[in-house]
Amino acid sequence: MAKIVECDPARPLQLGPEVARVSDEPELIELAHRLGDERYRVLVTPVGDPVQMAAEAGAALLEFICSSSWRQPFESNLQCLSETEMGEPLLTTWMCPQDFELLLTSFSQVDETSATHSVALLEAHRVWAAISEPVNVFITAYRR
Repeated sequence: MAKIVECDPARPLQLGPEVARVSDEPELIELAHRLGDERYRVLVTPVGDPVQMAAEAGAALLEFICSSSWRQPFESNLQCLSETEMGEPLLTTWMCPQDFELLLTSFSQVDETSATHSVALLEAHRVWAAISEPVNVFITAYRR
């Protein structure tokens, strides 16, 4: 797994809701059977509008996570899952909506600037929480 210090604080963060669904695609069923692991049938799909955090706000959130008890949960899934069209690697982690809300609540209490940065995310979280399927919040950063 990657470490939070590998996230580029000078670039924006993207946060959004995604849902994991088991696929009925024959190729994935065959792959899962051949490898003996049903996780190969799981597809993660965006289900709502993501929020883009400007670099300054994203850096503040990353700094807060790095210096708090949220570091371990953030890093537990942090990995390079994709890259931009230009070949820039992206680091992605995810958390359940309840943990994301707790993270945002903690972050918003740091100072007035953090509270301001949290407003759009808390509003987006309320919208995401209304999605009828269980979602996870995915956080994507550029790799340094």
